[in-house]
Amino acid sequence: MNGTTALAVLDKDYWRDVNEVLAMEKIVSIVSACDGDLQRMGTAVDLFKEMGEAALWGLVEVFGRIETSYGEKTMISFAEEHGVTANQAYKYRRVWKAFQELSDRVPHMSVTHHYVAAT
Repeated sequence: MNGTTALAVLDKDYWRDVNEVLAMEKIVSIVSACDGDLQRMGTAVDLFKEMGEAALWGLVEVFGRIETSYGEKTMISFAEEHGVTANQAYKYRRVWKAFQELSDRVPHMSVTHHYVAAT
């Protein structure tokens, strides 16, 4: 391992970025496994909400996919059923539309940062 690589491996920011990318991939995998089933997606939303800031990308994934699969009215009633306001659901959907691909997301930036960039 050369000196530059060794420094990168010891850099906390490097590992934070790696972990955040892996977490985003896992979140996308969880939501994809719901296969559009609203009951499963509801369970995922409830779990993501309990996990806090780190799992907000899960909410972004869910609300982005619900709107495209079921329509706006279903998304709003689904959100309210799971304690998410319509305004929050719209924000999550906006972020998802702007950053659908993991490669477009900046791992160490929050969902809120991405929302600001999307507006």
